[in-house]
Amino acid sequence: MTRRLALAASVAAVALCSMGTAARAAVLYDQTDHPGANNADSSAPNFAPSNDFGGGDFDRTADDFTVPPGHTWSLDGIDVSGAYSGSPPGIVNVYVYPDVSGKPGSELFSQTGIAASGGPNYVVPLAGFPSLGAGTYWVTVQQDAESGYWSWTTRSVQSGGPARWFGEAMNCPSFSWSPRTECWPGTNPDQIFRLRGSDTILNNISLGKPKLNKKRGTAVLPVTVPGPGDLSVSGPGVGAHVATGARAATAVTGPGVVKVKVKAKGKLKRRLNATGSAKLKVTVTFTPTGGSASSRHAKLKLKKR
Repeated sequence: MTRRLALAASVAAVALCSMGTAARAAVLYDQTDHPGANNADSSAPNFAPSNDFGGGDFDRTADDFTVPPGHTWSLDGIDVSGAYSGSPPGIVNVYVYPDVSGKPGSELFSQTGIAASGGPNYVVPLAGFPSLGAGTYWVTVQQDAESGYWSWTTRSVQSGGPARWFGEAMNCPSFSWSPRTECWPGTNPDQIFRLRGSDTILNNISLGKPKLNKKRGTAVLPVTVPGPGDLSVSGPGVGAHVATGARAATAVTGPGVVKVKVKAKGKLKRRLNATGSAKLKVTVTFTPTGGSASSRHAKLKLKKR
């Protein structure tokens, strides 16, 4: 195929910090370290084509990123660096996919015909992006052009899975999302990119049904947390610790269920020992890492006999 003949290009390596001066939102994910050499020569090592030539003849390169537990991301931009075999037209397409068994699944989001600045090191604005919950996703930035190559700058270290390539057969099965280094010669496993947007840190918790230990006069209260953070338990006459043994407040790794052991102390403990029961008002507070606190309240009746 003539489009994949070697197209030697004299392209100076451009540092990613010069990818444009457009205003940026918060950086959510940054994979711009350890860049390889920029090149748009299909016979050179670490060539990484990502181009839409129209008519069904298209190549895509994708790399993965992970939204951490307890967070929801909404992207409004992506920055990439690359090299072009001619004058870049500045029009790109962006696709995002969920991870399915270590490779991109069906398209979750697509925006085509985007006017990007700074080519071939593109600052790409995004609009109408859906919220992404915790998990692994893949992103493609693709040059929209009928001629010439845009080659996405590669990265010499790997985060998550290796970058994958989807296109007509080279050294890989056609349209199969194969590891890029198996399709094109080279050893750099990843791509250079940075994601921008808004990050919502979840702090919602829920309290489950307590399980009473009538022999000891205690209860175990299940608390579901959305991610990592600090969990504390308080209330008049309340003594509590999580299953790990940490007292009053403890760091939790989340997400998941934390078992909090609740007991009476002081006057309520004496009442429990004297009458066999005591009512407690419990406040459970969760402060997610980097976020704001939220609390839930529960009324427990401890029994001892």
